Amino acid sequence: MITYQYYLKNNTHYMEKIVEEIFQEINDYRVEDNHEIKSENIITWVNQFDEKDREFILSEMLNIFKNRYCTKKEGISFLKQTIDYLTDYFKYDNTNDFLNETEFLSLQENGKSQMKFLELLKKVLKDDYSYDYETRNIKTIKNYLYIDDILCTGNTLFQDINEWLLEDLNGKTRYQVIKDNNSRIVFSYIFLHQKNYFKKIYQLKYKFGSEIGDFLTMIRWVGIDNASNKSFSKCQIVKPIKEHVSENVSEYKDQVVSAVDEYVNGKYETEDDFYRESTVPIKEDFFTSKENRIRFENIVLEKGIEILKNTGNVNNQQMRALGYSLPSHKDFGFGALCFTWRNVPNNTPLVFWYSGGGFIPLFEKHSQVLDFSDIIASLLR
Repeated sequence: MITYQYYLKNNTHYMEKIVEEIFQEINDYRVEDNHEIKSENIITWVNQFDEKDREFILSEMLNIFKNRYCTKKEGISFLKQTIDYLTDYFKYDNTNDFLNETEFLSLQENGKSQMKFLELLKKVLKDDYSYDYETRNIKTIKNYLYIDDILCTGNTLFQDINEWLLEDLNGKTRYQVIKDNNSRIVFSYIFLHQKNYFKKIYQLKYKFGSEIGDFLTMIRWVGIDNASNKSFSKCQIVKPIKEHVSENVSEYKDQVVSAVDEYVNGKYETEDDFYRESTVPIKEDFFTSKENRIRFENIVLEKGIEILKNTGNVNNQQMRALGYSLPSHKDFGFGALCFTWRNVPNNTPLVFWYSGGGFIPLFEKHSQVLDFSDIIASLLR
């Protein structure tokens, strides 16, 4: 039993209750890798924030995790729903008929999220459908399933599919073969940031022609509206408003702008995308209130800037206070707020995953120090 009086510096019964509730929401994180999270981790993490903000942060995080944390049980349920839905949607008589004509695309490197997800899917098929994907009898492939856990920037999806469609198959590109056979490509995600997904679909249409859309189907467990420049946008990411930021944030913004300008070197124009309008969203239904959203965004932004300063990475072109971004983008970071039992994207704010400058993140990543390959992989999510 945890002695909360020892850990919680501004101890209240309410905070004890929230810590336990948060733990119940996220307690299967990386259990299979022997890096499971404990209540002590939550307490250690929140105690790094100003005392006046700790109870507030816990309350907001509980709300976020209830809506944006996918447990393994829920992930398995999503995989089964994906198979059942596609069987029905494509009008197959039964699941086996659908699976016998479906190839699971494995286009990412070993150890990446797609490989792990496919391993789980194959196990689910064995356990719940008595279907062995590895020993099945293939007659013809009609469907190609590209499945992954989270889409943030969408760059991984575009690059994987672009290269795959351009592969040469006996003098024809794979895309030409797909058109000739009237095959189908299915994208399936637990969390999908809609703005970036449709941006990548537009890029595919620009590259291969608008008709490619006729061969694409998308399934997602949660679609996240991450647009911030439309009056109807829900903006379900961390995106502050300009009126409520400190001088410290303004100085950091100038540093990001300078770094991006140096990176693009006048080759093209880049617009500022640091803030959302104060009227976006019209109705706040993701955070607990409009006022709490503003406060939460400013807290994690300020703490992220502090982390970068303490690690000497404040001018890193990719790493931003609100998560990894592209070096050509003028923003504070992607600001994603979605988590699974085995993955916390580097596109989420640094306070959740980055270990540096003496800061202890809420979630432990696979390695405490990112090497070059980790950085590249982060940019491509």
